[in-house]
Amino acid sequence: MGAHFEFAHTDKQAEIMRLILGAVDHGSLITLKALREQLSYKASKQAVLCSLKILEGHGFLTKHHHGNRTMEIKPTATAYTTFRSAPAKL
Repeated sequence: MGAHFEFAHTDKQAEIMRLILGAVDHGSLITLKALREQLSYKASKQAVLCSLKILEGHGFLTKHHHGNRTMEIKPTATAYTTFRSAPAKL
């Protein structure tokens, strides 16, 4: 694989994963709506979805849809090994 397939690990991606992992630390999964509300920067729904797609493509998260309006975001074991040293239990 060339360099363009490598994970960039940007500050915004790290913040998104910190929020996702933090929700699990508190015993719940974060929704797309809650994630957008907690970001330190303004981002459209489409921009956040694009970031989530990239993170999902690298195996850091899975998305679970509940009806038409609610999406919960769950970190994977790969997310913990990349963004933390040990996974929490959910």
